[in-house]
Amino acid sequence: MAAAEQGPVNRPEYVAAAGHRVRTTKQFEPNCGKPTVARATLYFLVAHQGKIDDTKYGVADLQMLAAWSNAQAPGPYELDRNEAIHEIQGNRDPSVDFPEWVERVDFTRGTG
Repeated sequence: MAAAEQGPVNRPEYVAAAGHRVRTTKQFEPNCGKPTVARATLYFLVAHQGKIDDTKYGVADLQMLAAWSNAQAPGPYELDRNEAIHEIQGNRDPSVDFPEWVERVDFTRGTG
């Protein structure tokens, strides 16, 4: 595989031809909204159990997501969104309704 072409001088971490940033790690960490991102990700692991490639989330990744979730209780945005989703789809995110359950769930079972 050929090395990616370096981006412009003012943004060398971007690949000029592809328009995306070159990453040295597979992890992405948002600057804000970590608890919301974590709960949404953990919900997908539960709702789509076994359908997510087990190479995507290791134990350390799942522990990080649980820590993000535990860092802040769900706020009005998540509570309202969860209620709206329930009204439309008939399902709910239990990590929003019962955030303390995050510590009790084995999310490794969500990967397959």
